[in-house]
Amino acid sequence: MTTDAARLVAEVLARRLGVSPESFESKIADSPIGAAMALGLLDAAPPAVPADAAAIVRSVARMVGACPACLGLHAACAACQGEGAPGSRAPDAESLVKWIAPALDRVGLCVGRPRARPWTDTQGGGTTR
Repeated sequence: MTTDAARLVAEVLARRLGVSPESFESKIADSPIGAAMALGLLDAAPPAVPADAAAIVRSVARMVGACPACLGLHAACAACQGEGAPGSRAPDAESLVKWIAPALDRVGLCVGRPRARPWTDTQGGGTTR
């Protein structure tokens, strides 16, 4: 790989990862296949960021299954009359978990699925929870 090509690939990777290009450039020049694989693993474009407050509210409402106009907070809402609280509609579970997981991780919590059947303590006398 030429020096110019390595520099260009390093700049693209660094920009997407938020680091300085110098940390990649020499490694990329030595391993063009690794550079190509790294570029291939990156998304073609970063996810679109909502442009305004209304778009952000609609995005959050979609994730939590709430009214996109008021999140179920206003009885005078023309869309839901205050009945559109989170969970009143089908949420987008994948987007919700992706969005909230870093915050949960920061406070030591995680997302999990409920057990299909109650937990039984077979070691301590058969107590259920």
